[in-house]
Amino acid sequence: MPKEKPLFKPNALKFCLLSYCLILLPIVPQMSASWDELNNRNHAAKALRTAYYTLTGQFDLIKRVDRIDDHGPFYIGVLRVLESAFGLSYHHGDEGKVILLNHFVVYLTFALSLFFFLYLLQNIGLRQIGIACGLICLALHPRIFNHAFHNQYDIGFLAFCIITTVCSFNFIDRPNAKNAIIAGVITGMATDIRIVGIMFFAMTVGLVIGRTYYKKTPRDHRYLLLYGICTFASIYTFWPILWLDPFTNFFWALKQSSNIRWSGYTLFLGEYIRGYDVPWFYNPLWIAITTPLPALLLVILALAEGARSFAAKFRDYFFANYKALWLFAWILLPTIPPMLMGTTLFDCWRHHFFIYPALIALGLLFFKNRIVPQFRRDGSAAKIAAIAALVLLGLTHIIPVVTRHPFQALYFNDLPSVLNTPKNAVGQSFDVDYWGLSFRRGLETVAKDSGERNITVNVQLLRPAELNLFLLNPKDRKRITLTDKIEDPFDYFIGNYRFQEQEYDASMGVEFFQLSDHGTKFLTVRRSHKEN
Repeated sequence: MPKEKPLFKPNALKFCLLSYCLILLPIVPQMSASWDELNNRNHAAKALRTAYYTLTGQFDLIKRVDRIDDHGPFYIGVLRVLESAFGLSYHHGDEGKVILLNHFVVYLTFALSLFFFLYLLQNIGLRQIGIACGLICLALHPRIFNHAFHNQYDIGFLAFCIITTVCSFNFIDRPNAKNAIIAGVITGMATDIRIVGIMFFAMTVGLVIGRTYYKKTPRDHRYLLLYGICTFASIYTFWPILWLDPFTNFFWALKQSSNIRWSGYTLFLGEYIRGYDVPWFYNPLWIAITTPLPALLLVILALAEGARSFAAKFRDYFFANYKALWLFAWILLPTIPPMLMGTTLFDCWRHHFFIYPALIALGLLFFKNRIVPQFRRDGSAAKIAAIAALVLLGLTHIIPVVTRHPFQALYFNDLPSVLNTPKNAVGQSFDVDYWGLSFRRGLETVAKDSGERNITVNVQLLRPAELNLFLLNPKDRKRITLTDKIEDPFDYFIGNYRFQEQEYDASMGVEFFQLSDHGTKFLTVRRSHKEN
């Protein structure tokens, strides 16, 4: 039987991916600042302050409450160090430059992880067409695409989950000192971004020991010991609060990860509920309504493949095909506990973006193992089906990314209509612009409309408006004053409808600009009555 020719040349995918990443670089300055960026920067400052107090012996100034929860300081600490390296000072006029630097670094981190994801898909046995489909699903998922330009914690952790998986596979397949050290250090870094990253250490140790007993062959575990030492040395090194009391503070942080008490409200199925009181199906439903439907099918196939394999011969299947087990554990270990124990969850499913690469990879593995064999007798039919799948995935991802720019983070698919939520009413059932990304467009609009005079702008949410004001040109920044107090006189009003169940009162002025997505309004810009 003649060897099947690949649809792409060996390096074509790498070239396309590199071109894609480079083409998107000019988009970075166009993206908005998000609500948590200042919080993250402050958390990094606390970690660096803790490091300084420890190194200088000022132990009495250290507080354990300085960011001891499921968020470690490694990634955001690197961002703070880069600020200093570039000679930037956030509180001395460089706020906009700092935000842009952070956005560039977050984007470059995500871009780097796409190359590791390509290698991961190769590693689990996918051919080039499957790899191309996987890259499209991850790189062009509308919400993840947008967050990849500004969301430091969630995108940073997603990227390191992919990198950790690739390095761990290298260590498991080829145990030697080099691979043990690399896998251990990267696993520690991932844990120091989100403490749930420690699951990769447990998965690696469990698989190495499990496969040893499965194959009934003696194995030198010195490299496993070296891996463990490097993992915990890395965790300790990059998390300053652990320098004082590593065991107590680490387990305190581990406990906090399942005990976060965010008292804020989120709009879910038409009701405002507190973050610690969300239903068990909160994350699954958010994934279902914000993922392009063909990719959602892959997600369902992933869960079906994992469940089928688990129900079959667990020992024979999983330890012989440990990478499928790894992907399945990557999905279930961080998602089942919140569903069972009611862990606090935040807006949307952004805190679980990191499981999406595993969902896509496992779904494509199912497609390869269960669907592709049906076409093997007819090579032309297989190619047609593969090309059709690639085109379908491409269109359903590229179209919303392009047409919604720069508000891809507000994407919903057509499933809300199944929940009796028409497209034009999705904002009445779910949070839309919960991070205030649209405030940048609103501020740019009033800056243009007001000419060159000084103005006061009343904003519904002050923090995201302040952050996005820094992204305007210096001349406009100086003449715009922000307030969120209704009693203050103002020239313009900007609202993004978060926590706003009805249209804003007529006293907030006359609307002259608005943004909506498929009938769902998420920004209003108004002139005060004295301006009309």
